[in-house]
Amino acid sequence: LIAARGALSEHGQEPAQPPPANASLLGDCAGFDCYLRYVALPDAHYTWRDTGMRLQGRDNDTGAAWTGHVLNYTSQKWLSEEEVSHPIWWHLLVVVVPEQVEFADWATVHLSFGYFDGNMTQHHIASRAPGDDLDAEVLQTVGIDENTLPDRALEVKGASALAAYVAVRTRAVAACLLQVYSGYQVFRDDETGMRRHQDPLLAYSRQRFIRDPSRPELLAELPAVKAVVRGLDTVVAHSGGRVKRFGLVGYSKYGAATFATAAADPRVRALAPSSIGLGSPPPPGADAGAALLQTLGRVSPA
Repeated sequence: LIAARGALSEHGQEPAQPPPANASLLGDCAGFDCYLRYVALPDAHYTWRDTGMRLQGRDNDTGAAWTGHVLNYTSQKWLSEEEVSHPIWWHLLVVVVPEQVEFADWATVHLSFGYFDGNMTQHHIASRAPGDDLDAEVLQTVGIDENTLPDRALEVKGASALAAYVAVRTRAVAACLLQVYSGYQVFRDDETGMRRHQDPLLAYSRQRFIRDPSRPELLAELPAVKAVVRGLDTVVAHSGGRVKRFGLVGYSKYGAATFATAAADPRVRALAPSSIGLGSPPPPGADAGAALLQTLGRVSPA
């Protein structure tokens, strides 16, 4: 979308409503340079603190113990109160320290959606309570904030399972970063008044950018990458400066954030993004199959 800014402004349809009267924060950027400029923007809202919550565990296979330090950090202010309901983005970060640390300068950070219950049903964790029954019941989303955190230790520990697994095996710090997209948000110009998180948040942010391509900061992918970079900063600060190199792990839209963060931050030395399996895509003759092939392979459906 960012690469096509000029084409959108010249050939796109007239916007359904006037774009916000705000000048771009990023100047005349294009492509990935917009990410870099956004991440580099000074933001006095960044801060972090130790909540005092500690999670304890022991790996079933190795017998190694670990301790999770639950931190809360504010990454930035995205847009303004006139445009979104919650412009201040904050996140939970669980820093997992194994009982044996051999590589003190390394940390693996998992961008986590949430946790799996005993039935292997995934529950997403958001910064606020779900906006409607669809998210609460179908997407199994729970909101965890400052007030509910003390009662959600089991859920946060479940979300940290992969970080704990990695920490004891790499003999290095690992971390679980939750709420990369700080939802739920209400866009002031959204006539539906929908409280948006994850895909609906991304989709509407793209719609706004298409209406006003002069403001790439409208795209929610940019603050997501900045949120991850500030998460890395927080791990470094919590370690007293010992951690200097990172590995990143993310799935689906967090896989995209993993790629972009690795490109934006030279401290990331390894990445493991993943996405939905496409072993058996629809046949090329089908509309979905044609779109899939054109998108992934840039080939003709014929």
